[in-house]
Amino acid sequence: MSTTPQQFADAIEAALRPLANPEQAAKMERYMLNRYVFLGLPAPVRRDAVKALIAQQWQSPHALLDATRQSWNKAERECCYTAIDR
Repeated sequence: MSTTPQQFADAIEAALRPLANPEQAAKMERYMLNRYVFLGLPAPVRRDAVKALIAQQWQSPHALLDATRQSWNKAERECCYTAIDR
């Protein structure tokens, strides 16, 4: 796999951001007591948007773990959820 973990995390964010729903994001943030930033995407939309990205194979478990951490460290909660969907 030639994608670096950081590129992977950035690609996840790039796939999700255009689908953002600010109205739904505000509801999600209130529900979570404003502890997290949301894009406002329901799980089925999020999973469909990144399906091809998370299907990629990694050269080592360490690279996969690093990619998961990079995604988890993004501000948007949907990136965190995507990190653990894999």
